[in-house]
Amino acid sequence: MYSRVYRKYPDLGATTHSYASHLTTLRVTRQPLPVTYEPLLRVGLHEGIPIAWVPRGFHAFISGILNTLVNSATSTTLLANHSALVGGIGLDRSRTRPTPLREAAGLALQTDAKGGITRLTPAPHAEVRARQNPCRAPL
Repeated sequence: MYSRVYRKYPDLGATTHSYASHLTTLRVTRQPLPVTYEPLLRVGLHEGIPIAWVPRGFHAFISGILNTLVNSATSTTLLANHSALVGGIGLDRSRTRPTPLREAAGLALQTDAKGGITRLTPAPHAEVRARQNPCRAPL
């Protein structure tokens, strides 16, 4: 099913789907997930997580996913009518991303109810990138 995704992004090693309740809430309300939480940075997610309605049906579904994924490094999107699609360069990154995504979604919903979300400034992005081992890709 995902052979077209892997052909477009040959360094993408794995994809998983997450149906975590907080992510589902964001999907149903069509709210993208902004980067507001440092653990997202540590798993290589430095851009907001987009949300998209992906039509059902094999070819339309795969084409919709291909149009939604920004690049193989981010390779994560909230599918408004399905799940969170979480990818990564290798199984480790794909496997470690759902937990901080779920936590960030819960925090986003809670802070939104209390008056609004504050996005991370560029400084934390630079700090996390500087701390990561240059010989190893971030999880």
